[in-house]
Amino acid sequence: MKEKLKKLLEIKRNRIITFIAVFLIIAGLCIALRPWYIAWHFANTQKKMIATWNATSEFVEDTGSAGWQISVSVIGDEYVEVWEEDTGPSIDINYVINHMDGILTIDRIRLNVPIINKYTIKNLNISICSIVAANHMGQAGNYVLAGHKSRIRGRHFNRLLELRLGDLIVAENKEAKYTYKVTEVFSVTPLDTWVMENDGDKKLITLITCDYTTNPIGRLIVRGELIETEPAEASD
Repeated sequence: MKEKLKKLLEIKRNRIITFIAVFLIIAGLCIALRPWYIAWHFANTQKKMIATWNATSEFVEDTGSAGWQISVSVIGDEYVEVWEEDTGPSIDINYVINHMDGILTIDRIRLNVPIINKYTIKNLNISICSIVAANHMGQAGNYVLAGHKSRIRGRHFNRLLELRLGDLIVAENKEAKYTYKVTEVFSVTPLDTWVMENDGDKKLITLITCDYTTNPIGRLIVRGELIETEPAEASD
């Protein structure tokens, strides 16, 4: 009887050990695959936004009915008003109207992503965000775009360091397609907010991401100057 009970206890113990081992393996796989799942999720989100943008001919921004609130974010040593949204809308036409500035394309690094016009943590997870609300693509001033330095190759501004002088950056909205030529690539500290300032009447674009090649972590800056403006292609 004792021998039989001992065997039953041993079987039960082995089952518990097996269960724990399987659970730990599954948990480990989930943790390891989570960044890839997030990247896949937001890549699909970007595709949906661009598809909706291309299928939409008229844009009228209306933040009054979308549950917007203003919060304050710190960029360097300056306080900046940041739009936050109370709800988590699906990627539909209303979301695109209230969020998208246009599309950013950089052929050198195979980047084609939505530009989101509300600089928030959530929006940075989705795509590239414009920072200075007063400045617009193609216009006099400094059109500043920020993006995460993703750990996954090709996602967000992960390959920004590969850009060289003379490379082309294209930003487009419903009015026109604006082509900028890269004129500077350099690194600064997070406190160097002067990179977001205007430079006279120049029509600039400034791309910002984290620079992990510096210690402490700095900011990689890619700056371009407008060289060509073309009318936007008509939507279908």
